[in-house]
Amino acid sequence: MARPLPIEDVPIYTMTRAAHIVQVPVSTLRSWACGKERIFAPAGARLLSFSNLTEAFVLASMRRAH
Repeated sequence: MARPLPIEDVPIYTMTRAAHIVQVPVSTLRSWACGKERIFAPAGARLLSFSNLTEAFVLASMRRAH
């Protein structure tokens, strides 16, 4: 039997909402999460988890500080 995902790993945030929370442009967040070449997935189709949101916040903070 498969184990359920921990709550922090359940994808619930859209790129737009996550970018607003992290305060970065949607294009920047999409590049961080999906890479620069999105051949297989349509833009905006990916959802992010709280864990992904935390990672993006750390990246954005480091980017602002350095």
